[in-house]
Amino acid sequence: MKTLDVPIAKVKVGPNRRMPDPDKVKVVADSILEIGLQNPIGVTKDLRLIHGRNRLEAYRMLGRPKIPAIVHDLDDLHTELAEIDENIARSPLTAMEQTKAFARRKEIYETLHPETKTRTKTASTQGGKKAKDPAAASFAEDTAAKTGTSPRTVQRDVAIGQAIPDEIAELIKDTPIADNKRELKKLARLEPEEQKIVAQLLAEGEVATVSEAITSQDELEQEPVDPSDMLRQMVEKALDTWFREFDDRASNKLAAAVLQEMARSLRESSRLSDERLR
Repeated sequence: MKTLDVPIAKVKVGPNRRMPDPDKVKVVADSILEIGLQNPIGVTKDLRLIHGRNRLEAYRMLGRPKIPAIVHDLDDLHTELAEIDENIARSPLTAMEQTKAFARRKEIYETLHPETKTRTKTASTQGGKKAKDPAAASFAEDTAAKTGTSPRTVQRDVAIGQAIPDEIAELIKDTPIADNKRELKKLARLEPEEQKIVAQLLAEGEVATVSEAITSQDELEQEPVDPSDMLRQMVEKALDTWFREFDDRASNKLAAAVLQEMARSLRESSRLSDERLR
């Protein structure tokens, strides 16, 4: 590794990096003016930013053309892993962002350390005992140590991040559930197509929770009432009422029988219609 003054305009920031907080950038800029830059930023050999986003933006804010940078000799996977770790450690992530970051970190970590997949499975069959060799630490153990959480929490976050596709995460990033892990768990249990419908309802502001979205969708999917069935039921009820009143007041048995037959016919018609629908 070596330290160089690199042109700020040529430093590339990855698409998954969070936007810097302007207030924090201002604080860093003021500190630089007062005591100078204490820690260089980190970049790859092709000037892809690894760490130091706020420092980079502070230098940009101050109008300085170059910034001291430590140049790391890393391949693409190690660079992305370093970026993710920087995001997790330095940036306040939403629950959705953290679960996606953990899921991607798992992919990279186990690609770089394929032996940990086998060790993790072996440990699970031995009561979850941790590997004694630090180099053989599972992804969950390594991530827990770096983030100050438990391996179990890491595993749960990864499960959510893996179950929710990137396009769904993008849809809900500005919704109330983006920072609500309980709601994200509910969303993760749905099939992808169901997730998409729920995410669209959330993004459009039609609902505030996954449960509300599911209820709303269930109501829309209920079988519509056949207007002819409603009419038959209304006529049948009216005729039944009319027949009872007529039968009580009139001695004309023939008229009563006609009304009774009309009511019976309507009932039969309604029954046959129901059977066809089933």
